[in-house]
Amino acid sequence: MNRKEIYQHSAWAKKFATEVQQNMIHHAYLLVSPDELMMQATAQYMAETLVTKNSLHVQLDQQKVEHLTHPDVLYFGDNVKNKMITVEDMEQIIGEVMLSSMESSYKVMIIHHFEQANVMAQNKFLKTLEEPPAGVVFILCCHSLQPVLNTIKSRCQKVNLLPCSKEDITSYLIGQFGSKTGLEDVVMSSEGNLSLAVKLYQDNDYQAMKNICLSILTKMGHSSEVIAYSYQLLQYKDRIQECLNMLEQIISDIAKYQHGALDQLQYVVDTESFANMPFRYSDQAIATIVAKINESKKMIQSNCVLQGVIDELLLSILEVRYLCKS
Repeated sequence: MNRKEIYQHSAWAKKFATEVQQNMIHHAYLLVSPDELMMQATAQYMAETLVTKNSLHVQLDQQKVEHLTHPDVLYFGDNVKNKMITVEDMEQIIGEVMLSSMESSYKVMIIHHFEQANVMAQNKFLKTLEEPPAGVVFILCCHSLQPVLNTIKSRCQKVNLLPCSKEDITSYLIGQFGSKTGLEDVVMSSEGNLSLAVKLYQDNDYQAMKNICLSILTKMGHSSEVIAYSYQLLQYKDRIQECLNMLEQIISDIAKYQHGALDQLQYVVDTESFANMPFRYSDQAIATIVAKINESKKMIQSNCVLQGVIDELLLSILEVRYLCKS
């Protein structure tokens, strides 16, 4: 399975195709998702739907869009991350869309990472949104809406992309990497984010980090073990926030497991480690541990001594579990 097929499975793909067929096309769409791969795919195949409308050479136009060579589908920022979009950039974008389309009834401008446009650039773009050129459709891709001006948001159709299904992510990974080894764990951990699933599957340290976190919460039983577990976590000090997120996700799954909600587990596939725990967490203990984890995240962001924060967190887990016995 490829990204186009995943897009075609989405509710938005069907809705957008109907809108195009009925000539109910907006001049600007604002895509919102943390999933970079699917946001890029959605923008690309929306553009394909537009430029193939009324086309006499649909297959050829589809191939051009697929290979990023269609003259009426323009891209900005697709290969650049963490770069501010400036007024000069926006002037370039506006200048390009003012030219007539060459082969299609529509000209499509896809702007990636639109949340990185500064205020002056957004205000410059706003004038074009207020009086859009005929036949031009903008597709703005954002990971977060917070930096986007309300005046921009109000002039676009906002599209919150839904997570991919587990089945689609599994099929995609098998198609890309040709192996089923470790897929189930990665797919569950990705929570429907295809980009994250690909990253996790290619991440050699991910499973080691997760195993350490799982062991801390299911096996650590005495303060004498804290130094060893702290040392293991600090081997990944550059990714310690990820480790803390893992601890939070695992303790959440432990809570669901203890209440019999096995179908709601989101992070841990193999529940044998939960079944073999020599202790049980009370609901109060779990809530307190989650709070302790989040407190540790803030302390690390405030540049507190990392080893001290981790040691204190691990001791707190032991203490809370003991004081809040089920």
